[in-house]
Amino acid sequence: MSIRPDVVAGFWRTIFPIAHPILLVVGYCTTTTAKVLAVFASGGLRVARLLYKAGAQEDLNYADVVPQHCPPYQMASFALEHLV
Repeated sequence: MSIRPDVVAGFWRTIFPIAHPILLVVGYCTTTTAKVLAVFASGGLRVARLLYKAGAQEDLNYADVVPQHCPPYQMASFALEHLV
């Protein structure tokens, strides 16, 4: 699995503010699941999106979560399943 948190389509750039994580932790990764934690320095994010490729797939997949406010940071926890 490859994780690309910084790749966002141009459409999303105009709607949502982009903040690159200051910390990205892969808690665990198996052949079919992964747990990823992203920490952001800036507040005010309404949605956090993680783009990733699983296995030999050519297309990017994504997962959206609402980040939790943890002053002075925001944290987003992604639970990825059914990776092939």
